[in-house]
Amino acid sequence: MLSALGRYQDAARIPGATLPVSIRVGQTYLRRGQPQEAVRSIQQVGGAYSSDRGLLLLLAEAQHQSLDAVGSLTTLRRLLDRRPDDLEVWCRLVEQSARAGLSLRDVGIPGRSDPRPSGDPRLDQRVAYLLGAWFGGEQPDGGDAALRRATLGPNPALAASATDLLAATDGSADPAGRAIGEARELLGQGYVGPAMERLRSVPEADHAGAEAQALMGYAEMSLGRMDAAAEALRKSMGAAPDGELAQFVQGLLLRKRGDTEGAALLFRSVIGKGPANPGVDLEMADALADLGDYDGAEMLLRRAVGAAPVDPVLQLAVARFYVDRQYRAEEGLAQATEAVRLAPASALALETLGWAQQLTGQSQKAVATLLRAAALDPESPRLRYRLGSVYEGLGERERAREEYDMVRELEGAGDQWKRAQSALDGLDTVTR
Repeated sequence: MLSALGRYQDAARIPGATLPVSIRVGQTYLRRGQPQEAVRSIQQVGGAYSSDRGLLLLLAEAQHQSLDAVGSLTTLRRLLDRRPDDLEVWCRLVEQSARAGLSLRDVGIPGRSDPRPSGDPRLDQRVAYLLGAWFGGEQPDGGDAALRRATLGPNPALAASATDLLAATDGSADPAGRAIGEARELLGQGYVGPAMERLRSVPEADHAGAEAQALMGYAEMSLGRMDAAAEALRKSMGAAPDGELAQFVQGLLLRKRGDTEGAALLFRSVIGKGPANPGVDLEMADALADLGDYDGAEMLLRRAVGAAPVDPVLQLAVARFYVDRQYRAEEGLAQATEAVRLAPASALALETLGWAQQLTGQSQKAVATLLRAAALDPESPRLRYRLGSVYEGLGERERAREEYDMVRELEGAGDQWKRAQSALDGLDTVTR
């Protein structure tokens, strides 16, 4: 029997093969640690597809992983020549050329030291951050100095974006309050290193220090350093035992460590101290559901959605609460439909809707919706397992087998593969 990769290879060689199939072959090779095979596969694509943005970005990444810095930078430069205002491409070019020790002039873009702003503040701040690192001769994760240097960059609009990022504060004029406000903004954008740098500047022995240590605990947890997170939270709660932020982060840490009852007690304490917070409500709802209190969980979900009715991230979280637990499938379908309305290009929202359709007996619709999700996120093992399960339910065993095999190609271990392997065993039993 052909492997899933083999099937996709064969499909990619067929004249007129769809672009997603060609991209899938390259992505699968990368996941298997074979970047040179990915390069060869992608370079076989011809015609109009050869200039596709997604394909060229994948080629650049495969070349980068193959240690072909020149090839990767050439591919990115080619793409940027066609899309001069594509800041995502520009950012990758900056990052890879910096790591190769080359200037932008060296890679063939004379006079282009910065792109035009996008109008998206967060993306512009990312560009400003990279520019700051670039001007300082640092790696793109160079830290706090890079952001400060970015405020002096040659592009006034991007410099203003960096200034706005530096100016993020909770309204306090004192240095500790300013550092905490900036750290919150940086953590929200994923800049964990610069955020931690600011938090270290806050003295530990007062209320501001307690808040800074709570945020430090969250940062450490986001990096997977659970013991360091626990130590930071111990310091925070020692300075301010009733601190809401520290209790909330401590609850998150307890959930990660499997102590759902302890987490629920802390979330309940935070909820009782102040106005409704949708984020805390969601975490508490999840904890209550895990403890079997679905009525209490749903009450909190309704309150969370009422506080932010057009927030697509929040809406998706509520939909997944129902769908992933296979609890009240009709309600899950309604919530997932709304999540897709708010975020029609979200693969996770489409996957959630497709699974809700399957749970409510709409298998044909589920296939169509899950295929739309797979086109956006072809490497999700859970999505592939769900698609295989729907095909199996429709009696399309070969298609089901292909999807289950793809889970093995993508994951090869873990919960999704265990489920897929069990399903494959069942298919083999039927065919004997």
